Order: sequence, then C-alpha cells, then structure tokens
Amino acid sequence: MRIRRLGASDAHAFRDFRAHALKVAPEAFGEALEEHLRQPVETTASRLREGDSNFVLGAFEGARLCGTVGFYQDPRIKRRQKGWIWGMFVDEPWRGSGVGRRLLEEAISRARELPEIRQIQLSVVATQTAARRLYSSLGFKSWGVEPRALFVDGRLLDEEHMVLKL
Repeated sequence: MRIRRLGASDAHAFRDFRAHALKVAPEAFGEALEEHLRQPVETTASRLREGDSNFVLGAFEGARLCGTVGFYQDPRIKRRQKGWIWGMFVDEPWRGSGVGRRLLEEAISRARELPEIRQIQLSVVATQTAARRLYSSLGFKSWGVEPRALFVDGRLLDEEHMVLKL
C-alpha cells in the first residue's frame, strides 16, 4: 500500500473514485453525486494543483486507488489556524485493513507541518460508528452535534463535529 498526494494528473481517477464513494455511501458526504458529476474534470484537476495547505491524499494498491482523504486550510485571516479533513473514504475491499488510519495519520502529519495550523476539524455523520471510532482513536474530540444536518434518501441525519488540537 502506497500513500501519496494526488496531483492534476490524477484528476480523472479521483473524480471517478469520489463518484463511486458518493454512490455507495451517500450518507457519509455533504456533497451529492449529481453535484459532483456536474463539475468538469478540469475543476477537479485545478483543485488538485492547489498549494501546500490544500491537498488530497490517495492510498494505492498497485495502480488502483482504494482510499482518499482531503485537507484544506481555512483561507480567512482570523481562521487560518484551522484546517479541515474532508472526503475520507476507503473502498470496501480495504476497510478494516488500516488504510483509513494510515491516510488520516499522513494527513495529520502534513497538516502539522503547516506553520499556522493549530487545530484540525471534521464532521462525521453520527451513524458512521467505524469512522467516529477511528477519529477518536487519533485524538479527535467531539465538540457538538448538529441535528438534522443532512437530508439523504428521505432521512435526516445528525452530524458530529470533532476537533484535534495540535
């Protein structure tokens, strides 16, 4: 298993992988599949080109992308001390193998290298027990629950907000 930062040349693979994730686990994301598919691949490539404080990591088994996690730094002056984890997903065959932990550890490690980052935040649907357990095991603490944060397939889902203070 190899983990590396995705670049513009990975745009098609990442776009397809994210579409798969949104299709098989719609409750795990704030973005809907239809919204994702409306964005041209050039937009994805442009986002993968962004600087050091915004990145997407991919876990690869050979040439196959099997997991991803994104990170971005809040661009506003008064909020630049905060970074966000987004788009965490490990495909079914690799779940429980430690891929998610390795991806998240690498994202945290890279975020720690950014001079302004003092904390990392994320949101997770309250029903995603394995993800919540992983985040907690790496030091993320819950700071609140937003009731009815997402409406997915006719269901209202609560979203737990978590923070890792660096």
